Order: sequence, then structure tokens, then C-alpha cells
Amino acid sequence: MYAIVPLANEYQVERLLKLGEKVLEETIRRRWEKPNANGEEACKQMYRHIIIADTCNLKGLKKLCVNIAADASSSERERTMADHPIPTDLDIEINKLAVRKHELLAADAAKKP
Repeated sequence: MYAIVPLANEYQVERLLKLGEKVLEETIRRRWEKPNANGEEACKQMYRHIIIADTCNLKGLKKLCVNIAADASSSERERTMADHPIPTDLDIEINKLAVRKHELLAADAAKKP
């Protein structure tokens, strides 16, 4: 799929592009969406997929990858950004989501006796 999706985008084959997006989303959900799958390798994979999604305008794939990338630590995201730079607006979106997730987790923890 990694070779087909950019080609489908380049040649504007919408049906193949959407099929490729669906396959990539399913692959990511199976392998990387689990809580124990987070970490630097998951972050690297998400940034790689974000680049593909952004280039090919695959909104569902991008949203999924941003959500998973936000689960990585800030140091993991910084190291990954150095190797796999993504657009600044997406990096900001990931960081904001990470902060929001942290705030929600802290609020939930504070509610527990």
C-alpha cells in the first residue's frame, strides 16, 4: 500500500486512494492503537503515516495518526520530529492534543478517592 497510495494520489485514482487509506487505517489500528504499542516506534510510524496522509490529503488516516502520536511522550515526539519532520501545524495539533489528554487523565485521577 505504501507505494500504491502515493501513485493513486498522483494519478487521481480516488477509488484506489480511498481503499489504500482504509487498509492503512486498519493496519494502524491492529498494530499501533493498543495502549501497550505506544512508545518511540509507534510515534515514528505515526509520523511516517502523517506525512503520507498529509501529502495525499487522507483526512481519516491523518486524524487517526495524530491521535496515536499524541499518546507518545514529548521527548519521543521531539526525537521523532528530528528524523521525520511533519508540517508545523500538525506538530502543534499533536502537542495540543497531548496536553488535552494529559489534562483529562489528571482530572480523572483527581476524581478518584
